[in-house]
Parts: sequence; C-alpha cells; structure tokens
Amino acid sequence: MVGRAMAVFAGAALLGGVLGWGGGARQGDGKEVSSIAAERGEGQRAKWRKEDFLKALPRVSPDRKDFNPLTKELADWTDEELRAALEASLTHPDCLLPGDPAEWIPRFLMAEWMRRDFDAALAWFEGLEPGKSKEKMTMAVVVHWPEERGEEGFEYLLANRELLSRWSSSLVINAFQGRVNDGAAAVLDFMHRLGEEGQDFPFGIDGIKYPPGFDFPALVGSDEFAGLKELGGGAYSGADWILCAWHMQDREAAYDWLMANRGVGALDKIAGNHRVNREENLAWLAGKFEAMDGSEREEFGSAVLEKWIRFPDMLRHFAGGLKEPALLDEIRGIGVQSIFVGEVHGAMPLLEEMKPARRIELLENAEPGPAFSGVDRHYRHFTETDEALLRRKLAEWQAGEEQIERIVSRFKP
Repeated sequence: MVGRAMAVFAGAALLGGVLGWGGGARQGDGKEVSSIAAERGEGQRAKWRKEDFLKALPRVSPDRKDFNPLTKELADWTDEELRAALEASLTHPDCLLPGDPAEWIPRFLMAEWMRRDFDAALAWFEGLEPGKSKEKMTMAVVVHWPEERGEEGFEYLLANRELLSRWSSSLVINAFQGRVNDGAAAVLDFMHRLGEEGQDFPFGIDGIKYPPGFDFPALVGSDEFAGLKELGGGAYSGADWILCAWHMQDREAAYDWLMANRGVGALDKIAGNHRVNREENLAWLAGKFEAMDGSEREEFGSAVLEKWIRFPDMLRHFAGGLKEPALLDEIRGIGVQSIFVGEVHGAMPLLEEMKPARRIELLENAEPGPAFSGVDRHYRHFTETDEALLRRKLAEWQAGEEQIERIVSRFKP
C-alpha cells in the first residue's frame, strides 16, 4: 500500500510535515500521529514542504466550492485525524495571517470534514469560542455548505445573522438554487421570503443552473423580479443574470422581452453574456441590429457599440454577422475609435477587412467620438508601442510618409 504522504499533517505536525515547520502532534491516546502511521505498517514518503503546497494551489481557483487540492492526500485520513489537524492549524499564526498561502489550510481541512460528516463538522464549528478562529471557519462553513441542504442553510443564516452576515450571499445562493430546481413558483416564494426577512437578493448568481423548460416569463413578469436592484457601471445584477440564463435557454424570447420591457439599451447584458459562445452570440445579435429601425440602431450604438471601443474583438465578432455593406463599414469605422484608447492591435483585424482607400480615409479623418466625453467616457491612451505598431501597419498598407505622420498625430493625446 502506498504510504500516507502526510501522516504528520495531523496535529501541529501539519505544519511541520506539510509546510516544513516543526512540531509534533498527538491524538487523544497521546501517541504522535506519525507514530500511529508507522505502527500501521504504512510506508513513509517525503514530507510536504511549503513549496509543495503552493504548487497545488494554481490547479483551480480557490473560489470554487469543490476546490480542495488536498482531497486525494486526505483520502485515507480518519475524521479524528482531520479534526486534530484542523485544530492544530488554527493555533499557527501563518494559517491565520491574511495573504499567507497557509491561510487556506484550515479551509481545505474543514471542507473535507464537511464533505464526509457535515453534522459533526458543524457541531464542532458551533462549539468554537468567538474570535479569530471562528471568524476564519465561518467562511469555510458558508462556502462549503452542501447544496442539497440549501434550505437548511438559509434558515441557519436567519438564526445566526450577526455571525454569518459577511458571507450571507453564499447561503442565499445555495438556497436559491434549490428553489430554481423546484420551478418558478418556488423561486418567487423564496424572493418574497427574502424581502420579508430583510435579506438582499444576491448579485452573483451567474452560476445558477436552471432546468430545461424553466418558466422564465412567469419569473421576469413578476413584481418580485421588477423590484430587484440594478447596478451601475456596467455591473451585472441578479436580474441581469436571470435574463442571461433565459437568453441561454431561449434567446429569441429573452430578446423580445428585453425589447418590449427594457429597450435597446438593455441588450448590452446579453451581448456580454459569458455563459454562451461569444462569437456566435454577437453574430446573432448583429442580425437583430440589421432589423432595427434608425432610432433603435442609434440607441444601440450609444448604449452598446460605444462600450466595445475598449474591446475591439467584440466589434469584430459583431461585424462578422452583418450583411449590409453600409452597416459593416460603420462598425469597422468604430474600430478606429479603439486606437484612441490604445487598442491598436485589436483594431487592426477590423481595418484590414476594409478597402484600402476607405481604411486610409477613416484614419486620416479620425476624431475622438462621443464616447470620449461625459461621465462614463473612455480615456485616451496611446503609447510608443501603439505608435510603432500603427506606423508599421500603415507602411504595410502603402501609406505615404506624410500620410503616416498625419494619421499618427491624430491619435496622440
């Protein structure tokens, strides 16, 4: 049998064996855990040092609930050993110091214990004295609360508001997922309950999974949905993520509802929906743009297209779905504005698709557009590297020296 890689992880030896810090660990019978492992006849492997632990961290973002780089290493540990290691880790300053990689160790141990025996782990947590250790474990308990017990987690939140307030959204989202699984009526009941309890509807629900055929029209047509808070600055609200989820299931229906109830300006959220294929989604939206009337196109330009000046790849994907030459030329022309914010490299593919004469004409007459004024304006940025790239491309396009100088001077702040 392959030996316990980190037998001395339990107790204070967690830090000696895994992270290269000293110390010996003892369990309830007084024996060191490392000695117990030896008595079991298990082979001994090299102890982990701090560097070994750090190598495990980049595998998956630690924000994921299922993230635990030590899961395999802990597979043959007993629950008692997990608890001993967890309690020992909470006595070491490095594990409590914000920013130190070792601060994740207690969370990983608690996550594994909760996965195995949630009730025992929760009871241990409830028995902790108020202080730094309990504060640290609060995040672990909330983040790793089992999804299948989401309703129970919400009730636990209501009963322990002061303790859990900092991490409350995680428990709310967990409960929300359970209600989503039960249908739109259950979701509306939960949203009503949130209001009664004075709990805010969470913003970060982009990971919620909706069952096929979910009744989005019933949800978005409700008073509860209408009362959800909106965020400024282009941030996605909880309502936005619900609409994006609808867009994933039935984009035509979601589009029609947005146009009828929120207007053209609201399309920027489904345009940027990261849970669908970007290129295909923007090409589809380009077809909708072509079907708009003049005033709608103008509003779409100011509410959506101008935001993409900083993201010329989105303009390029959008242009890929256009069929009308005049509109295609217009969108490619917006790509010129990207040069003013230093997105020279991203703007080049758009310009290279234009006829040479038209391309040079646009560059020679370029002026910062309306997006560079107002409260939410873009700010100009044009470095020496940007200038060198632009000069090189202009030379490739056979622009004359005087033309190159005139064009480059237009983009310098």
